[in-house]
Amino acid sequence: MNAPVSDEETLRRALLRAERRIEQLERKVATIDKMQAANDTVNVNLYRELQVARERLVELDRQKSQFFANISHELRTPLTLSVGPLELLLQRPDLPPDVASTVRRVLDNKRRLLKQINELLDLASLDAGMAKVTFRLEDVGALVRVWAATARTALDSRRIGLEVALPDAPAMVWLDRARFETIFMNLLSNAYKFTPDGGRIGVAVELAGDEARVRVSDTGIGIAPEHQARIFERFTQVDGSDTRARPGTGIGLALVRELTQLHGGRVAVESAPGRGSTFTLTLRLGFAHLNPAFVVREAAPPPDAVASPDRWLEPAAAAEEPPVGDGPSVLVVEDNAEMRAFLRQVLRPHFRVRSAADGLAGLEAARREAPDVIVSDVQMPRMSGFELLRAVRADAGPLRATPLVLLTSQAESRYKLEGLNEGADDYVVKPFQPDELVCRIRNLAKLRRQERALAATVAELQARRRELDLDLAQARAFQRATLPALPDVPGLRFGALYAPAEAVGGDLYDLRARGGRVRVFLADAIGHGIQASLRTMVVRTLYERHRDEAADPAALLARLNEDVVRSYGRLEVRLAACCFDVTPDGVAYANAGLPPLLVFRAGASVDEVYEAGAFVGMVPGVAFPLRRIALGAGDRVVAFTDGLAEQWNRAGDRLAEATLRALLGAPGPVDAVLAAALARLEAWRDGRAQADDITAVGVEAEP
Repeated sequence: MNAPVSDEETLRRALLRAERRIEQLERKVATIDKMQAANDTVNVNLYRELQVARERLVELDRQKSQFFANISHELRTPLTLSVGPLELLLQRPDLPPDVASTVRRVLDNKRRLLKQINELLDLASLDAGMAKVTFRLEDVGALVRVWAATARTALDSRRIGLEVALPDAPAMVWLDRARFETIFMNLLSNAYKFTPDGGRIGVAVELAGDEARVRVSDTGIGIAPEHQARIFERFTQVDGSDTRARPGTGIGLALVRELTQLHGGRVAVESAPGRGSTFTLTLRLGFAHLNPAFVVREAAPPPDAVASPDRWLEPAAAAEEPPVGDGPSVLVVEDNAEMRAFLRQVLRPHFRVRSAADGLAGLEAARREAPDVIVSDVQMPRMSGFELLRAVRADAGPLRATPLVLLTSQAESRYKLEGLNEGADDYVVKPFQPDELVCRIRNLAKLRRQERALAATVAELQARRRELDLDLAQARAFQRATLPALPDVPGLRFGALYAPAEAVGGDLYDLRARGGRVRVFLADAIGHGIQASLRTMVVRTLYERHRDEAADPAALLARLNEDVVRSYGRLEVRLAACCFDVTPDGVAYANAGLPPLLVFRAGASVDEVYEAGAFVGMVPGVAFPLRRIALGAGDRVVAFTDGLAEQWNRAGDRLAEATLRALLGAPGPVDAVLAAALARLEAWRDGRAQADDITAVGVEAEP
């Protein structure tokens, strides 16, 4: 047993455990202290890094604002030096109307560009806190009345009504006139852009307590509720698609808000899709809310009209002139009225030009007018250039092959690749060289006209082929109708085959029994189709005249030759022929240009019998040798036209005649031999066209 532990020992042990526990706790406290110190260091470092990053962002923002200011100043100088001389040039009385129109277009666009640069400069100045303002007491109603009046011409060109409502008493507000003009004209321009032709714009000024309100309303397309909170943000486009109705930079309304805030006011919008929009500008009366350093107590001068209203409002395009000239037809699809007019001016000296204001109208015009070339912008309302391209390429008719040139300001290679992959024939980036555009369109138009001419030729050839197919069918029917039935003669068995080619030739054969013999005639008139068939009928008529008169086949060929030469030589009737009389005992044979007569002796090989003779119809007075051949039981004789001899297999071997030779020794009647030969030829040709008629006549002496 263990000895009992004393109280002192128990206490000592407890103290030791307590000391060890205290040491453990002290070590943990030390660790925690170290971690806390490290954490404090991390927080301090993180705070310092955040401070550095913030200072860097502030510096970058300052540099950005400075860059905008610098670049805007640099751009304003050459633009100002361009606008001034152009204005002076327009004042010259001797300026031709077409030149004046071009100068006016250039001037209007330079003014718009100058407006956009000024807006960028204003934003940069506001960001940098360097905006220079001068607040004077102004009559808001008087300013609005004068400025709205300058918009009348542009509004009337699109049949947009304008209603201006002003208070009975002057609405006196401390304003920076130039900045307030930017605010008001941006709101008026916005209403103008999104109001359809024939719509209405309202402008109202009213006093309410210590505030003055300016409202600009329209009957335009409206703004969806989810987009209304963002329209005053910089560089925001509510619709960023290629089919947005109006282009823009996303600066105008952002500048309106910031300039309004500079006046100590606020701006708001009320809108609903399809019901228009109302922008309300609220300005406080008095100047307690303004920096007194910028307040000038001198009386403001009378309001002036907007110097260049065209930089705010784009007038409607002039009515399109009808296309003139006899050049290739070009359809221009462009929603910007001035660009559309400029393209017409560039292209009209070289082409017959039509135009459409968006992709959907362009597609309808293309289907209706079948232009040689289509030139289309990419970003357009209702249907973009890419959508127009896809619709053209998907058309089931000839429109799908129409060359289409995409004309766009999107210069990145990915847009160009997208257009070319969709099937565009060319992709031209704005700004473009007019001469280069004309050259590209001319080349495409030339190619298109060549394609159309080729298509017309193909269509004509197809129609001709249908006519020829009808002729072919008629010729084949005619040819087959003239083929006689095989005679029934004791001791002899007959077989015949006729296979027309793709184009009917002039083959014919005739078998007639008389006085114990059968006269066999085989001919191949030169030529194909109906003409060859007619020549064959001529030959048949002449042959039938002499068939029973001539004593032997050689005499028959001689008489036939004389008649053909005398009566039809000028018509170039020519034929290869052979004739033989056959009895159970033998054959009397004469040849005029056909392949050799094949003779199979029962139990032996095939022999050739060939007697040289001129073609019938070529030489007058020619004689044809006569060859006599004895026949024994089981012997076979086959005569054939060169259509059979000329059959080749895929390897280029001339096997048809050789196969016929081999088959002549096969068991079975002679007609079965000929049918087997024809089947073998069909297998060799494997669906390929047959070049010439095949005709063969066989005779077998019965065993």
